Amino acid sequence: MEKRAREGSPTDESMENQIEANSHESDFSAEGHHVYDSVPRYSEQEAEALGKKLVNKETFREALHILITWLERRECNERNSAHFYFLIQLCWNHAEKLQTEQKEYLKEIERTDKNLWNKNCSIQLQLNEIEEVFKAVERQNLWDNFTQNQLEKMQEIISDSLNLKQNILKDYVGSAVEEKESNDMCTEVLHAENNAHKLQTKLGSLTYELNTVYQKMEEMKAKCKENENEILKLRSELEKKKRLQGKTNSIVDGDNQQKKPVADVACQSNTDEMHIVSLISVFLFDHPDGVNVDCIHSHLNKYIPITHAIDIENLLRKYPKIFKESVSIGDTQEKKWTCISFI
Repeated sequence: MEKRAREGSPTDESMENQIEANSHESDFSAEGHHVYDSVPRYSEQEAEALGKKLVNKETFREALHILITWLERRECNERNSAHFYFLIQLCWNHAEKLQTEQKEYLKEIERTDKNLWNKNCSIQLQLNEIEEVFKAVERQNLWDNFTQNQLEKMQEIISDSLNLKQNILKDYVGSAVEEKESNDMCTEVLHAENNAHKLQTKLGSLTYELNTVYQKMEEMKAKCKENENEILKLRSELEKKKRLQGKTNSIVDGDNQQKKPVADVACQSNTDEMHIVSLISVFLFDHPDGVNVDCIHSHLNKYIPITHAIDIENLLRKYPKIFKESVSIGDTQEKKWTCISFI
């Protein structure tokens, strides 16, 4: 195990040197801009060539740097986004290949550890069998048969055998502890991922409920807006009806005001007419033989000025139950009016 660790040191050192060199290379690229400036501008032809480099394990890192440079230059737009998405997908395909390789390395390490464990068990078994030799000497008390120098060598062999067994056991226990810690860490990671998944599920549920409430609130707002518009519409129609009713009332009031003087005039006219009829009736009563229209006109002008005699004649004809027209016998055939009844 120690030998394996010692053998692994140069590899680790070379890996650290490689990482440090890559870091210096990245710093130089970032500070000097030599690599950045040397990257060609984006074009469909360059993108096609870059795609071929991304699927090649040897040219992947170079192609990846070109893709990052294009993105940093903001050469990605809506028109060529499909090409960039294809290139990014190729990067992810390479990541999946790396993941597959990592799994294979882990399986190989697992097989190596298993082989190492089997070899350690075999060594332990053989060491136990070797110890049986010394135990047999101990049981039979054969130590006196060996010289002092031989006994010292045998004690060194027994001590080295015990140390070797302890080292092997120590390495096994250390590996078991590391494996247990790794398993515990994996368990904690799985537990954390499970909790994160539960929290994400709960967050998704709360987000859905929040979106549902927001949607209902928007629907209620739209309904309130619709009702508000309907109220405004009804209010507008009501105002129109009120204005129309006001105009109608004004017209009716105007008509009433206009009709009232007409009624008063008619009433006044009827009163004057009855007064004239009364005067004519009294005058004709005093002349039972009858008089003509001119005499009646002359008599009325004393009390009421009347312009035309024809108006008196029309008034007499208007009341046939009160006044009667007759024609005198003779050459003149004069028309006379008599009163046949009082009002």
